[in-house]
Amino acid sequence: MLSLLVFAKTAVIIIVMGAGKGRARRAQSAAAKQEIGPQAVTLADGTKEWRLKGKLHRLDGPAKEYSSGSKEWYRHGQKHREAGPAVEYADGDYEWWLNGKRHREDGPAVMMADFAKEWWLDGKEVDQRTVEGAAMLKRLEKAELGALEKVTF
Repeated sequence: MLSLLVFAKTAVIIIVMGAGKGRARRAQSAAAKQEIGPQAVTLADGTKEWRLKGKLHRLDGPAKEYSSGSKEWYRHGQKHREAGPAVEYADGDYEWWLNGKRHREDGPAVMMADFAKEWWLDGKEVDQRTVEGAAMLKRLEKAELGALEKVTF
């Protein structure tokens, strides 16, 4: 901090310095606010993992990439992916997971390379008709809400 005092024709400059802790405190505060992203590690077998606080976690891609080509998406230690399968096996099998549970509302949650399929909702295996019925109800709810929103008086 710089202060300037003027007495008659004489100027006195007084430099006042703090203890120097302010800048360090601000730097520590900024570092604490900035979240450190997942750390990538390559295992001995060539598998790559991204972990945050010890749990598999990655938002911008798979958290586990096997050397075989298989990939797994995780969020906070749970298999999770909203825009596609959370597990893509190198052999062509796919699994949809949401919040650590097998789940898919618009098709089979497990699709195997041999064309076998499994339907799951909230971690429970169900038949194809149950999934299709739930999807139809969801579409109807959206359509009704859309129709109500368009009504004007």
